[in-house]
Amino acid sequence: MTARARWLALALLVSGAGSARAQDWLVVKAIADGEAWVTDSASRLLSRNGGHLATLGVFQLFAAAALRPTLQVIFMGEVEGGDATDEADQLEIGYDQLALRYIPSRHAVIDIGKFPSPVGAFANRRLSNSNPLIGSPDGYAVSYPWGAEVSGTAGRFDYRAALVSLPVTHEDYVPDPSAAFRPALGGGYTPIPGWARP
Repeated sequence: MTARARWLALALLVSGAGSARAQDWLVVKAIADGEAWVTDSASRLLSRNGGHLATLGVFQLFAAAALRPTLQVIFMGEVEGGDATDEADQLEIGYDQLALRYIPSRHAVIDIGKFPSPVGAFANRRLSNSNPLIGSPDGYAVSYPWGAEVSGTAGRFDYRAALVSLPVTHEDYVPDPSAAFRPALGGGYTPIPGWARP
C-alpha cells in the first residue's frame, strides 16, 4: 500500500469515527419463570389448586432510559398468571418501581418516585436469576414505597437518607400499614474493596 493510500484510509477512518459511549441510553431486561407442582389436597396450609396440578407463570420486565447523562427513568413491572395464583382465572399485571433518578455526582444520587425500600438490600435478591428459591424468600420482605431518597459514596463510606411512604413490614404477617412519610437513614463502610457486593 502506498503512502498516499494509507493517508486516504486514515482520513476515512477518522472522519467516520464517533464519540465512545460507556453504555446505551436504553436498557430493557426481562425474566420469565414457569412453575408446576402437585400438592396434598388434605393439607389446608400447603394445598394449591385443590391438590391438582398447579401452574404459575411470571414475566418481569425492567427498563431504564437515560433522558440526559445525569437524568434517568427506571421502571420494573410484572405479569403473573396460572391456576396457582390468588386469582386463578385472571392475569395479574402490576408494577413495583417507577422512579426518576438524578445523578449530579457519585457523592449524591437523588431518586424520586416508587423505588425499593432503602432499608435492607433485598430487592435484587428476590429475583429468580439471583435467588434459586421458588418465589420470594420469606425473610426478604421487599417493599416499594413512594418517596424521595439521596444516596452516594465518599471514599469507602456510603450513605442513604430518604422519606418513604411505607414502614419496614412483612405483608404476610401484619396488617397493611397506612401511608405516611417516614424517615429512613443508612450508612456503611467498606474496609477492603471487593468485600461488599451491590
